[in-house]
Amino acid sequence: MFIRDANADDTAAMLRLLRQMAACSSDAEHGPGSSDEQLFGVIENCKTFVLGKNDQLIGINAVRIVDLSEHPRSRYRKMAFIMALGVEEIERRRGYGAALFDHMRKWLSEEEVDLISLNVSASNEAAQAFYRRMGLAARSVQMDQSLKR
Repeated sequence: MFIRDANADDTAAMLRLLRQMAACSSDAEHGPGSSDEQLFGVIENCKTFVLGKNDQLIGINAVRIVDLSEHPRSRYRKMAFIMALGVEEIERRRGYGAALFDHMRKWLSEEEVDLISLNVSASNEAAQAFYRRMGLAARSVQMDQSLKR
């Protein structure tokens, strides 16, 4: 197993992994019907890591750092927002997601990030359980209603 920064040669594998994640999402903009452009837009301006097994990429983690030092009410100087974290379906529950998360957490520590945050689909109970195992806890619940008919 290896984890490294993503590069241009990883585009096809990253798209395959992003599509698998989109299939589990109830988000209309980034769900199963998303275009390649929409999916790559999710990880635009992110630090992106890929995880490989043998010679195949089987995991992706894209994270965006937000500087909050100028925000007068923030308790945090920097926060990281996980934009994507996923492992090939057939390779899940083998520790690869945890390895990606730990790699990211170490990098974020080096970047002096104070907080990790993310959104996860309410219907994706497996992802919620994974993030709880990684030490994250729900702090708020986002609710919405489409007014588009």
